[in-house]
Amino acid sequence: MRALATACLVLFLGANLAFAQATPRADFERIVTIDSPAATVDFEKIEQLASELVTAQVELDFAKPPLSQAIDEVARQTKIPIEIHEQSLTDHGLSLDTPVTLKQPKLSAASALRLLLRPEHLSYTITPDHVKVFGIEVEGHHRLIPKFYNLSSLVPDPKRDFNSLRHVIVDTIQPERWSDLGGPQTIDQHPGGMFVYAPVAEQQLVAALLDVLRQVKSLKDDAYATASLPVSPSSQQQTELEKRLESTRISINAERLPLAEVVQQISAESQIPIEIDTLELQNMGLTRNVAVNLQLKNFSVRHILNMLTRQHHLEWTCDRDVVIISSPEDIEANLQTRVYPIRDLIWHGLAPRDIELLTLITTAAAKQEDNPLAILACPSMPFIPDTEYVVDAIHKFVAPESWDELGGPGSLRIYAEADCLVVSQTAEVHAEVASFLQYLRRQQKPEDREALRARLQAELDEMITVVFDLSFGDDKEPRLSKMEIDLIGQRATRRVEPESWKRNGAYVDVTSRGLIVYNKRSVVQELYRYLVTQRVLRAAMKAEQVEPEISGERLPGGIY
Repeated sequence: MRALATACLVLFLGANLAFAQATPRADFERIVTIDSPAATVDFEKIEQLASELVTAQVELDFAKPPLSQAIDEVARQTKIPIEIHEQSLTDHGLSLDTPVTLKQPKLSAASALRLLLRPEHLSYTITPDHVKVFGIEVEGHHRLIPKFYNLSSLVPDPKRDFNSLRHVIVDTIQPERWSDLGGPQTIDQHPGGMFVYAPVAEQQLVAALLDVLRQVKSLKDDAYATASLPVSPSSQQQTELEKRLESTRISINAERLPLAEVVQQISAESQIPIEIDTLELQNMGLTRNVAVNLQLKNFSVRHILNMLTRQHHLEWTCDRDVVIISSPEDIEANLQTRVYPIRDLIWHGLAPRDIELLTLITTAAAKQEDNPLAILACPSMPFIPDTEYVVDAIHKFVAPESWDELGGPGSLRIYAEADCLVVSQTAEVHAEVASFLQYLRRQQKPEDREALRARLQAELDEMITVVFDLSFGDDKEPRLSKMEIDLIGQRATRRVEPESWKRNGAYVDVTSRGLIVYNKRSVVQELYRYLVTQRVLRAAMKAEQVEPEISGERLPGGIY
């Protein structure tokens, strides 16, 4: 019996071995997955529905139908299911029977819902299957969803550059809602990009900002468009609206007419959608029928809106494809974010993609990361890229009290990788920023490329004397003997431009404290970097340029 079992085992193993040999092994370069049919990604459906709300167009012509009927009409035109959370409305004493008057020939569904719902203290959220209408006071309806963003084209070195992009996002897109200030939204680095955990509205703004940054980064030097770009899910529609506000000119003659009537007249004559946020006016103690006086002939709609809103301390803004007149508090809580290309300003008109010139500038610059000693820089080297002066000038000369540095609502951040400013501000301050940048461009004299090249090369070839103090550590106690310093000097002249020490009287003097070096500025810079990499000189160690005065043992170049 045992013999039989042994024989069966041998036959089984042999059969398996033969099968294994007969079946060739497939060597896959990667794992190929098969999605589970039961796994649905709800937040992708939410994002798709949010996108449809932005792109779908509706025509509104409501003459006092119930609000519920107006909502049904938006759903009918867009074919997007809209559900009303009736319990939340009942709990807060809200009603859908309020008659609605609204006439706009063409609006996005997202804008239409906002205009219909907000006056009645209503809002909406997006689920994977439908849009849900609820009371503004109801908490917890804006669901946070995760989304991954690929940053390979924006952040070449994620370990170094991710934080700068992160700060731009959290400082300019609804700052109070991020975890930095105690909010629920988060951003975390992930291989190849980042994850953002936020409601779909903020996700749309983050995606729009990244798209604009990529666009600005790719602008060509020989046709550099300096116009600012809006950060909006409907950026193209908003850009077109802003152009029309500037280019359309009309006349208005209103003497103690209701605000709503004047707004309707401006909208009709200019064919620009303009609406009043009734709820915000109520919060200010005003109504749509507050009297206004306005006599203007042949002015842009932008100027007319500025003059109209100032009468009762109101403000206006572009919200995607419609102009909204509202309270200053509401405008400040929903600031516009725009990106301003400034490569021409911070690079003094030079093209940073000129690798040869960029290398020369990097060598000559005073405040490189690896060469912070101004004494080694070319004296006439302009500070390039000069981002600080642009930022400081705007903070000082454009609505100073409106910036967060002085407690205002606006923010301004530099994103160096795309040579641009990201600004969150009101429409009025944005106009001032654009004008100020244009003024700077007219005042700045671009650097002459060849003249700069010749000047920097001459200064790099200039012979200078520099003292490097190598003898003291953090505790101010000597750490190197003169013999050790002597060996360092010998090794340095063999490793750093050896031939240069045989010309122009170049030398290294050894003292009890360090080295006195006399050579071309470019060679002294290389020597500095060598001493730092050898850890005998800290990057922040002070160097001093002096007149040659030999107090130690000169080590003539070329003998080591």
